[in-house]
Amino acid sequence: MGYSHTLWHLGRLKDAFLAGERAVATSPKELEPCLWCGELAGEMAEEAESEHESDFWYKRSGELYTVALQLAETHLQMEPENAFLLEARGVVLHRLGRLNEALQSYEQALAMEPNRIKSLIGCGSILRQLGRLVEALHSYEKAIEIEPKQPLYWSARARILNKLGKLDEAIISYDKALELRPETAFYWANRARLLDELGRFEDALQSYDRALQLKPGSASYWTRKARILQKLGRLEEAQKCSEQAARYRTHSEAQ
Repeated sequence: MGYSHTLWHLGRLKDAFLAGERAVATSPKELEPCLWCGELAGEMAEEAESEHESDFWYKRSGELYTVALQLAETHLQMEPENAFLLEARGVVLHRLGRLNEALQSYEQALAMEPNRIKSLIGCGSILRQLGRLVEALHSYEKAIEIEPKQPLYWSARARILNKLGKLDEAIISYDKALELRPETAFYWANRARLLDELGRFEDALQSYDRALQLKPGSASYWTRKARILQKLGRLEEAQKCSEQAARYRTHSEAQ
């Protein structure tokens, strides 16, 4: 498993999966290798270059998660109050789309160990999907208390605050995420979108510029920048941005 994790950190996703599969074959009754391979297969599906390849990896991920769920249930029969096993079952159920069961399992894990980050984040994600936004916010904020230097948690908090209509607080949350990871283009773009909604067009433009420095091939970012420039009456610049958007959109469709 250690070798698989090392390969993953090096960005060698498929090699990491193959190493993980060997661990599954060697230890078929262990939960962690199967759960890890399910997560890797899901990542492979997200990064696949074709729909056929993506479908293959999503199917493989589902197969691994189904086995992982069976293993988790078996282990929990012997250790029903094991927080790791409860959390692992929550992760698997979550990935399989069984949200209410997953939430219950995460909550059981947190009843045993209130500071389990994966369970807090899992609860936050599911509660957001279920529309229970205030509870979701509480879960993310608890995770931030434990790991304040994790930008993903600040970004997740920002998305919840946005849905709650608290745009100024959401922007502050994106600012925190950007302090920790300023090279993330979609943080800048999401921040820009909120500034646009608040009518802070010059600030929004600056944020879109930062996003485009990091991801110059994004047609959607060029389109959004064009709209801001139109609002500012800078129509010639807006037209150039729209042309850039069309160029990158055509290039993307041709690939």
